[in-house]
Amino acid sequence: MKKLSVFITTLLLALAMLPAASANAGGPPATFTTINFDADGGNHCKNGQPDATTVVNCNIYDGKQYVWLNGGPANANLAEGMYFFAVLVPGGQPDPNDGGAKNLSDTTLAPLATGSASGDVRANRTFTVAAGGVITYTGSAGSTPHDFDVSTNQIRLMPYDDTTNNGGVYILAICEIASVDATVNPRTCKYDAFKVQAPEAPVTVAAQLGLKMRRVVIDPGHGGRDTGAVGPHGVREKDVALSIARTLAERLRTLGFAVVLTRKGDTYVSLDERTRIANEAHADLFVSIHCNAARRRTLSGVETWTLNVASDRYATRLATFENADAERTVSDLRLILADLATRANASDARDLAQSVQGSLVRNLRARVGRVGDHGVKHALFYVLLGARMPAVLVETGFISNSLEEERLRGRKYQLETAEAIARGVKEFVDGRQRLARVP
Repeated sequence: MKKLSVFITTLLLALAMLPAASANAGGPPATFTTINFDADGGNHCKNGQPDATTVVNCNIYDGKQYVWLNGGPANANLAEGMYFFAVLVPGGQPDPNDGGAKNLSDTTLAPLATGSASGDVRANRTFTVAAGGVITYTGSAGSTPHDFDVSTNQIRLMPYDDTTNNGGVYILAICEIASVDATVNPRTCKYDAFKVQAPEAPVTVAAQLGLKMRRVVIDPGHGGRDTGAVGPHGVREKDVALSIARTLAERLRTLGFAVVLTRKGDTYVSLDERTRIANEAHADLFVSIHCNAARRRTLSGVETWTLNVASDRYATRLATFENADAERTVSDLRLILADLATRANASDARDLAQSVQGSLVRNLRARVGRVGDHGVKHALFYVLLGARMPAVLVETGFISNSLEEERLRGRKYQLETAEAIARGVKEFVDGRQRLARVP
């Protein structure tokens, strides 16, 4: 029953993250920020296509003044009614009400960062949605109204104070209200995250890190009461993962990397805690080590995963198994923030995964024998959710296959697997260093 509930949760989260173009009225709650090409010109969405004139859901902007609320049921699933919006600092349960500690739009608080308070009363941030998704916005008497584009149902979010988040991340909240001064339950609001990055700042993690990509967090999957998968002859995933991870840590240290293990023995570490360890260590890379399992006992081989919406039934089933120890569902806000981090690191995570997977296949085939190559895949793995660095999950073999179980138990296969992953990490970092040196 626990796995069934996690499967349902995973499926709902995957549906919630589908692009807005596929969302129907009454679908998963969502709201989006976007650009307005007609008002501001192009190239202000740093994670969109260059020179795009329309972007349904932008996440990274080159200035806070270029962020617009993308309104209407077709884009934001807003039913008819009255709403207000507020810009917040991420962290904990957000509170868009007046007086909320992290409300950047509130006039009742001192500014949270250098500068003056926005002076933007709630009435000036209130709008209505009528039949057909038509937004009406007039602003408040005595206040300077927000820019409003009638033709696109868009409202510019400025003015709001600067975020105190080190990554330049903001949260947009949209809340339905019965009256302008009504207090709302924050959990009933819709949220979206966006990031403001200076025009001269690089988008890619590789360019940001330059030659300093040296700290790796290695995560041996499962542990303690969580055994993970168990093979036909009793080999436990948690034991194999820890043995490979320890060897990998030693090898990476000899290559000059600083290494942090999320667990050093047979101890239980929650999935939340693993990601927290990586973030607090300011890791440059995150590598989670696992063994695969499948109903078909003949399946064998290695594969490397990055965080994304599960794209097929197999990916969903595997993510469900690896997520089974999650003690709570993922909040909408955390999923949004994680999706933002994933977008920022997607290119580097994919390249890291390809480097590791290629090294695994080449080296294991040369030193161990025949190894199946299942390639690089994407799924909604909880342990990767919220990691603020390129993160991959490596399935080192199918413990459910009796022949591969025997391999995974053997010290030679464990050593060669660790060596192959270390080489893949080194190849990825060396490639980034060469890229950073290009004038």
